[in-house]
Amino acid sequence: MKVIDSQGTVYELTSVPVGVIGRILPQGGGIHATNALTVNQAATSLLELASLHNTLLTDNSLIATGTGDDKAKQDPTYVVRRPWLDGPQGLIPFDEQQAVPLPNLVLPSGNTEVVAHVVPDGYDGVINAYSWNFTGGGFTEGSGDLIVQLLRDGIPIRNYENITVEKGTIATARPISPLRIYSKQRISLVINHVANPLLNGNVNGSLVGYDYPAMS
Repeated sequence: MKVIDSQGTVYELTSVPVGVIGRILPQGGGIHATNALTVNQAATSLLELASLHNTLLTDNSLIATGTGDDKAKQDPTYVVRRPWLDGPQGLIPFDEQQAVPLPNLVLPSGNTEVVAHVVPDGYDGVINAYSWNFTGGGFTEGSGDLIVQLLRDGIPIRNYENITVEKGTIATARPISPLRIYSKQRISLVINHVANPLLNGNVNGSLVGYDYPAMS
């Protein structure tokens, strides 16, 4: 028989003296005491095990309960993926490519569009790679004779407003951190021939990414 006193200590009786039932028993005299803390630790461990039972596995399902009607069916858990990092269903990939003659009649030439992409109405998108190359000779990388920019509706995009070295190729575009773009925006790669009138040739450019249905 077990009796719990007002302090939470559990007493296990090996024998029950007459008149002892109904009052608090002190420790000793045929009575074995059990520390309530040990009982509480066991209860806490069982609670943690029950919590783990409902922990998500790597495949987003739950540990089976053995009842034939798992909690995964009753209370499904979804992992929301960012569409600009993981292309969602319904995406439309694009790989815009173009070559234009380097402007060299009047220097600085101002911006000349090499290649552009317009995000369809009702879609958002991402650019995750681009390239540009000058095909003529005599160009020194980083000289500032040629300056390339990426524009969003005519406005330079931060970190892409002063590109003075070639990036990737048409065959192998240069990967970049996802550049998010939005419905109806026009993203363009432009070149400004600033100096060195002897430069003559074509400028190749590309924009690579995908559009996806806009998030509501």
